[in-house]
Amino acid sequence: MTGSRDTFSFRVVIYAACFFVAYKLLFQLSYVEHLSKLWLLAGALVAFHAIAWLWCVGACVFTRGPRRLASLVCAAVLVALLQWFSPDGMRIHFWLHRDEYVARVAAMSPSREGRVSMVLFSYGDDVPATPSGASCATEIVYDDSKNISLISRSARGRATVEKIDDDFYFRYLPCE
Repeated sequence: MTGSRDTFSFRVVIYAACFFVAYKLLFQLSYVEHLSKLWLLAGALVAFHAIAWLWCVGACVFTRGPRRLASLVCAAVLVALLQWFSPDGMRIHFWLHRDEYVARVAAMSPSREGRVSMVLFSYGDDVPATPSGASCATEIVYDDSKNISLISRSARGRATVEKIDDDFYFRYLPCE
């Protein structure tokens, strides 16, 4: 065989883009309560591909395949850039379910103070790296008072609040 096997592979870059879509989809589906264990599959997919990528890079270095190495580096850079510029999963969840949340708010009557406030969605994360295995939560809240000090109050204490749209907010509860 006279041809060189060291060629740049666009297939590797396309595979990297498909990998990104697959693991993002798995993480996004894990926000649905009965599919919450999909984050384990997504994490395993990422770990497997990271190990495989390191093995392939090592093979390219030892076999002196700079063009194949360049295609692997381009694929990794593409995945990193897609991850950097992709929106947060909770933000995607909000925009996918915004019409449902607006309908739920419209069906609710104001309180005695004339204020409408409700938690529309809550998603918890366990942080096993902490000594006590802390649990953190993010909530999607509707509140028409526009008073951040009222919105930031929760049963866990003072929360960090970020406005999403109109009177919708993310409320990041303190970890316990």
